[in-house]
Amino acid sequence: MTGDYALRASSSQATAQPASNGSGGENSAGAGSAPLLTLARDAFVVRRLRSMAQPMEIGPQDFEAWDRFLVSASAVQRAVRQKERDALTLIKTRLLAPIKSKDQLVGIMSLGQCRARHEYDATDKDMLMSVGGQLALVIENSRLTERLVADEKLRRELALAAEVQRRLLPARAPECAAVELAGFCQPARGVGGDYYDFFKLDDQRVGIAIADVAGKGIGAALQMSTVQATLRILLSGATHQLNGSLSAMVATLNRLLLNSTGGANYVTFFYAEFDESARRLAYVNAGHNPPILFRADHAGDFRELSCGGMFVGMFDHCGYEQEVVQMQPGDVLIGFTDGLSEALNVRGEEFGEARIRATLAETAGLAVNEIRDEIARRAQTWGQGAPQHDDLTFVILKVK
Repeated sequence: MTGDYALRASSSQATAQPASNGSGGENSAGAGSAPLLTLARDAFVVRRLRSMAQPMEIGPQDFEAWDRFLVSASAVQRAVRQKERDALTLIKTRLLAPIKSKDQLVGIMSLGQCRARHEYDATDKDMLMSVGGQLALVIENSRLTERLVADEKLRRELALAAEVQRRLLPARAPECAAVELAGFCQPARGVGGDYYDFFKLDDQRVGIAIADVAGKGIGAALQMSTVQATLRILLSGATHQLNGSLSAMVATLNRLLLNSTGGANYVTFFYAEFDESARRLAYVNAGHNPPILFRADHAGDFRELSCGGMFVGMFDHCGYEQEVVQMQPGDVLIGFTDGLSEALNVRGEEFGEARIRATLAETAGLAVNEIRDEIARRAQTWGQGAPQHDDLTFVILKVK
């Protein structure tokens, strides 16, 4: 057992004792209240009981032997053994019966002086071991119930967290005159660290973002919410509205995330703004998987958008570059996290960027929602039968 054995029930004291943290068992039938009574997991009698198949008798002569030992023991040994002796004395122990489950000592029964006779006989001890076996079942069932209750509480909390996270993602893409937008996110564990967003900045500009927080689960989801809140504040500020410097905005995002997390984790991040009147896309890639641009007017050429700098949230004073790309009607851009490109099938093979490009080329003539659905369908079909190890997230931008 990993914990000490704390008094749980008593017939000789006014109240029962609560279990200590990590308690591995209980004392019963003859124990008390007042200060918290425990037997340490490495106490002398506990170590003896682990190897015994019958109850252990403790008589006055045993306590006298302990007193002689305490005289010559070191200060540390004396304190430990004195605490053990005091606990057994207070509950008037004359017999300790082990309560075992699968050869593990899960509890201890302490009995006082036998009232009917001077000593406990073999029949008494056999009966006590039988009772101990039943108590072991009670203890194990109680622990199982506690685990089930804890698991159900955790399940409800995760479901609530997943719902909160879903609400942080855009419910729908904004309607734009010159561009179509769509996004997809499927967390691997109910909640995760992937993030995408759309921003209708004004009548002419629309922003898209995609990010991947290192790690998975609740911790990554919490940092993802920080990224979302920080980015929305930055994009709503008058400074960004006036100068539109994406590189400066990402540098500020990096600094704010570093201040809020202390550099404990990093985030790969891609942000772009599309100018509908000029059909130009300005972007910064902060250590993210390079989005793939399918050029409809260049015989289906592809281009990766990699200009930018280091991931955000871990190092101060990072500089970033931005690039502007002239786009044409029919061009399709996909930004994705590595949960898409590295999705595994049952043979351990990755979906890969080549399949992403092939799907873009084959579906570029479809509406943006149809492109999104086909990419998601192919990725899910690819990984059918294999566990999803990472969040699956991507955004699609198609120029009208």
